[in-house]
Amino acid sequence: MIHDPTQGAFARALRRTATPGRALAGLALGVLLLVLAGCGAKTGSLHLPPEDSSVAPRVDWIYYFVYWICLFYLGHITLVMLWFLWKYRRRPGVEPQASPSHNTPLEIAWSLPPCVLVVFFFVYGFQEYVDISTPPADAYKIQCIAKQWDFRFVYPNGGKSKELHVPKGEPVEVVLESEDVIHSFYIPRFRIKQDVVPGRFTEVWFTATTATKPGEHFWLFCAEYCGDSHSFMRSKVIVHENRADFDAWVKALAKPLSGEEVFQMYCASCHLKTEAALVGPGLKGVYGSKRKVLDAETGREIEITADEDYLRESILEPGKKLSRMGREFPNVMDPSFATKLKKSEVDAVIRYLRDELK
Repeated sequence: MIHDPTQGAFARALRRTATPGRALAGLALGVLLLVLAGCGAKTGSLHLPPEDSSVAPRVDWIYYFVYWICLFYLGHITLVMLWFLWKYRRRPGVEPQASPSHNTPLEIAWSLPPCVLVVFFFVYGFQEYVDISTPPADAYKIQCIAKQWDFRFVYPNGGKSKELHVPKGEPVEVVLESEDVIHSFYIPRFRIKQDVVPGRFTEVWFTATTATKPGEHFWLFCAEYCGDSHSFMRSKVIVHENRADFDAWVKALAKPLSGEEVFQMYCASCHLKTEAALVGPGLKGVYGSKRKVLDAETGREIEITADEDYLRESILEPGKKLSRMGREFPNVMDPSFATKLKKSEVDAVIRYLRDELK
């Protein structure tokens, strides 16, 4: 008599525990768990911070959908596996049985639901990707310039800030560019992340749904390793309660920057206001001090006095005389300050170094 492996006890157990109907029922249970888990996501969860943009709930929904489906199948398969290990363990007087070679209902049960899920993930995910990647025509545009190791924001009136300010409830498009290496624009509470690539413009948009309280802010991070001080590359995101407050803040940006504001915007990512070194030397007490520098023209180390002429030259021609105070500092200062900074801004930051950081 020929033994049919599909008729054994093992095969019957498989058919009892895994059929198309039960697989679909399990899928429905996973969806129910997802719906229950999504409740209260506005205030954050163990996995994700609070949702503070129009994009965030949709991103979280697909995240939790995938998460709970995977968790359901992990638990289901693990329990069945443990039950099989116990039921078909080696016992005295019980002979091993041949494993089944084919079972149509079982193969449909483990193939059809995953295929349906994969198609759903792709279709839903692609639709959301297209929507998130396509800013509305009436979005308020802000330019973001990333460089080692900070972000700068330029508003339509020409005003500049190291903080990102946006109005609540209105779409905002941020046009991204990098001056040096690849960076990444990432606001966790908005669920947006976009690479910032040198030599090209990229865009990201969002609608903030929660205003920040006075003295509070959301964080913007660089999420792409970009050099020694990558961990310091972050900025604050301020959401104004209404458009009138936001417009008043933007209007105030049009006034000339103070020396401290110029320092914070262009210098603070590499230089501290103390004597301690960061990427470059600390600048407290630099004005009028004796400095050892490497003269790029002669290749020799010389001593100079850090007067106004030296400070101006260091800003506009940063590689001409490199500091050798305590250690060798790399020549990574932005060479475009000569065209990027106004004369009044250079004068203001020199006065700040002379009068405030003495």
